[in-house]
Amino acid sequence: SHDSRATNLSVQDLEALYISKHPAITSSAIQRLKEEVQVLKDIELSEEVYDTLVQDAWVEYKAAEIAQLAIDIGDHKERDYTKLTALVEELTNTSKISGLLPLADIDFDTLFDRVGEERKWKFNFEDLQQRLGGIGEGSFGVIAARPEAGKTAFTISLVFGVEGFLAQGAKVLWIANEEPYAKTIRRGISAYSGYTQAQMELDRLPAKEKYKEIKANINVIYDTALTIKEIDEYVAVSKYDIVIIDQLDKVQVTGEFAREDQKYKYLYQKAREVAIKYNTAVIGINQASAEAEGKLYYGFECLDGSKTGKAAEADYILLLGMESIAANSGQDNFFRVINIPKNKLTGNHKPVNMVLIPELSRIKR
Repeated sequence: SHDSRATNLSVQDLEALYISKHPAITSSAIQRLKEEVQVLKDIELSEEVYDTLVQDAWVEYKAAEIAQLAIDIGDHKERDYTKLTALVEELTNTSKISGLLPLADIDFDTLFDRVGEERKWKFNFEDLQQRLGGIGEGSFGVIAARPEAGKTAFTISLVFGVEGFLAQGAKVLWIANEEPYAKTIRRGISAYSGYTQAQMELDRLPAKEKYKEIKANINVIYDTALTIKEIDEYVAVSKYDIVIIDQLDKVQVTGEFAREDQKYKYLYQKAREVAIKYNTAVIGINQASAEAEGKLYYGFECLDGSKTGKAAEADYILLLGMESIAANSGQDNFFRVINIPKNKLTGNHKPVNMVLIPELSRIKR
């Protein structure tokens, strides 16, 4: 209110503005407000003391919210336990009130420099790069497709392929809970070196020498029981530019959820928090539902297990469309369509055509 008004505010103004901002406030809360305002009427307080008073009032308000929600859960009036977890986490983060920058302190050049960090790592597939403009600090993306549609190969190509994230110098953590890590790395070496698995079986040395170029920048965790909390803790102590989670839906979460989609929403919220808290780019690989089977074009309504909840958390979503093998005389022609139903990075949703090279886990450039 001070920022939007030229004149000073009286304590009566404070009372009236608060009630105006909270039209549903109860009569008991109004009485409490009047008592608090009365204390301020005849005393001169420093800015620091005012800040403390507001902070304390905010903590009390959040504590009351938590208490009421806990009662509602106990009375079976509320089943979404994630709300309670979110409130507790909000209460423990005491920086919610502080840390706001007045417009005068925001440097113009800094605003645009930040865009460079947010789009630092470029996609090595030009059509996709034109659509998304690159990824970087704080971005959370989702890649999904039907089984055997090539979602892991597609991601390997982005990370390990020619001019991929590793070739650009990014430090990458690949978290695997489905495909054994050795298989993933072997496929990655093929994508980076250009040698097929069969060629490496005959002569490992050329690919081994190429792998040395990126070995220090790639780390892999293989754990089928990994929790999102453990991922958070690992990323907190190990600085990575990009974190791949294959598959995100199989990451474990604690707590009880009334519905499966609530669990996924909470999981995706936490994955997004990892990206923001640790200034990294997180990419979650997942399954598309049976509704996407045999389709080249489809939207995030075909995300398995959740429609709105998952899509709401992602900055961008890439869905690989594939014709049914039966439609191609039982053969996979490796033609795919990259659908982009969500794109907060640039707003461009035009689909991208691509062809996979399966023996190298690469996109044909």
